[in-house]
Amino acid sequence: METVYREFCAAHPYRRVVYDGAVWEVVLGGQARETLVLLPGALSQGQTAFQWLRAFEGRYRVVAPTYPPLSRLTDLLGGLAGLLDALGCDKVHVQGGSFSGLVAQAFVRRYPDRVRSLTLSDTGVPSPGRSLAVRLLRACVDQLPPQATRRLMALSVESFVRQIRRDAAFWRGHFKTRLAVLTRREILAHLDLWLDLDGLRFAPTDLADWPGRVLILEAASDSIFPAHQRAAVRRLYTQAQTQRFPDLGHSASLAHADLYIRCLAEFLACQAR
Repeated sequence: METVYREFCAAHPYRRVVYDGAVWEVVLGGQARETLVLLPGALSQGQTAFQWLRAFEGRYRVVAPTYPPLSRLTDLLGGLAGLLDALGCDKVHVQGGSFSGLVAQAFVRRYPDRVRSLTLSDTGVPSPGRSLAVRLLRACVDQLPPQATRRLMALSVESFVRQIRRDAAFWRGHFKTRLAVLTRREILAHLDLWLDLDGLRFAPTDLADWPGRVLILEAASDSIFPAHQRAAVRRLYTQAQTQRFPDLGHSASLAHADLYIRCLAEFLACQAR
């Protein structure tokens, strides 16, 4: 896996796009007419999606951004739209997992005319009850030295990586490298985005006039987004195609990327018929 990743990074260097003063780093692949946008997870790094990008760049133009440290959701959504404009992308297929599953849901509501289809993996819905915990965490991060914050995050990442039986060593090193350069500003911006997201209210009628289709991919034992959160996603998108993976947890999209990729490939192929 390490060799594959290094070769991928060498062949897919980050491209920088500046929009409204923010620098977006994006990994690009493919030259096809249709565009697939792979939104990043909690650590907001585009190259983490390298397995997905390698799988789809032969059939789609693939865009995998790294989020800049933007603290307001409106700026993030507007920046993402601006990034797509700069890249010459009009209507796109959007895939968002975990944290970015919420971002993807907010994006399609703000820019429904830009989204052809929506794929949500291992995610949930806005939760006002989560805000207190996020605010407390933000206060701690604001006071702790960056090194202490990174150590705490490393413990959280380790509990996540421990669920990955295949290529666990690679993913442990991958996230360790990312955490080593993560700044306090980036961490605080991420938490501020959580607060903005949890302040939203989604309803099934939000997308009543949107013609796109939705795919929901979920693991059966997700400790980050428990059963009631995943059920709430299904209630929002009653016409969605849903694939549930038994005996897998929140790290399944990394540990079993082949399963997720196959489902997404079949879903996207149906959109073209």
